[in-house]
Formats: sequence, structure tokens, C-alpha cells
Amino acid sequence: MKKLPAFLIVLLVVIAGSSHIPIHSQMSEGMVKYTPEFRFNDGIYPAFDAAKNNKPIPKTKIVSTLNYNSKDFFTKLLKEEKIYYYDTTGVKKEVKKSDIWGYADNGILYMQLMNNFSPFNFMGKICHIIAEITYNDSVYFDPVTRRYIYPYSPYGDYIVYSDPYTYIDPYNRRYYDRRNRYISQNLEDPSSELDQYLVDFETGVIWEYDLNSVKSLIKNDTELYNEFKKLRRRIKKRMMFSYIRRYNERNPLFIPVGRIE
Repeated sequence: MKKLPAFLIVLLVVIAGSSHIPIHSQMSEGMVKYTPEFRFNDGIYPAFDAAKNNKPIPKTKIVSTLNYNSKDFFTKLLKEEKIYYYDTTGVKKEVKKSDIWGYADNGILYMQLMNNFSPFNFMGKICHIIAEITYNDSVYFDPVTRRYIYPYSPYGDYIVYSDPYTYIDPYNRRYYDRRNRYISQNLEDPSSELDQYLVDFETGVIWEYDLNSVKSLIKNDTELYNEFKKLRRRIKKRMMFSYIRRYNERNPLFIPVGRIE
């Protein structure tokens, strides 16, 4: 059998390699790499998946007497306990404000944490958010027994939130420690404070901003994770945000451009 000419072999290799290009372009169609200039579609995001896919309930579908062009449209809208809107089939529906994941206004994404909506100040596969947390008044401190009385569900269990898309425990250790400190010092116990959180923008899971969370979130980048592990603890604490930034640079987030229907 005669050998193929060298130029023909090269040509066949190029053609074979190029056969993968249409498939890749189809997979990437409509997806853009997130940059600080990216703007989300304005509207209400009833769940994390809606935010991840950049498909909100747009203003044009929301039923309201408010001025849709007002700068504080969403602020005023979200003072209502329920939001009414028309779905893609024209059927009128409602959603409780407490069930809404978040919203976007002027392209800026806001997420609901403990009844307050806070903007993301740093985004990527790992997001950073500073939120004002209003503590649940249903946690009652009994001055006689000096113990906390917790709310119970009808089934006798503690009421905590465990939805992976909206998870945050309002009765966490940080809250207890802080509240005990105020009680022991006879200081006024404030009802809210600013706190930092991390959000995994692939799963929607919310993490506290601490060393264990950072280690868990960057673990799938073996090289970066091993580098971080070797640092001394005090250096790790100082470098947490730097490693989140580096992780996002090495593992970019892609978001659908999203069409408003």
C-alpha cells in the first residue's frame, strides 16, 4: 500500500480537529464570560436557578400600580408581601416576597438574606456579599433561666432553613456568642448587623466567610488549594479574599445572555 503524501496527512488532521469546532460553539452559544461590566437582566428572580440562567420575571410581566420607570421601583415593590405577575403563557400568578431569591436593578444583582436584599460586591464562581442580617425575634431569651427559647415546627423540631439555594442558619454560633456578650456586659442588644458571606454561584449554596469555607470552595483547583493549605493560619486569614479572586480568575464564570420572553 502506498503511503499518503505528507501534505495530505496534515490536511486530514486539520479537518479532523476542526470537526469539533461546531459542537463547541453550539455548547457555548449564548454564554458569556462574566466580567465586572456584565449586566443581569432586570427583574425578579424567584429562585437561584433563575439568577444562574439570567431569566427573571421582567418588569413588563409584573402587575403593579407603581411607575415602572421609577428609580426605586423594586424597593417599593418589595415592600409588598406578595408580588403578582403574568407567566409566559399569560396566566396571572403570585409569589411571596419571602420566597423570592433576589432581583436585578440596572443590571446589578441583589440577593435576599434574612428578609433584606443586598447587592453582590464581588462576583465569579465564588461570590462575596456583605449583608445586613436582621435577627429573628422569635428567639426569646428567658432572663429567669438565662436560656434561649427556640421556635418549634408542628413536628417538634427546631425551625431552621435547609434549602441549599437559600441556606442560612439564623441561630448560628456567631449570633449566640455575640448576643451572650451583650447580655453579660449589660449592653443593648442590636437587632441587626453587617456580615460577610460567600455564595457558590454554581449551586447557590451560601457559606460563612471563614477559612473552612474558602478551603472547601477552592478545593477543586488542586494547585491553588495545595498552595493555600501550606500557608500559616494567620496568613491564610489575611489572604482569603486574594485566593477567592485568584480562583475566579483561573475558573471563570460563564452566564447565559438570557432572553426576556
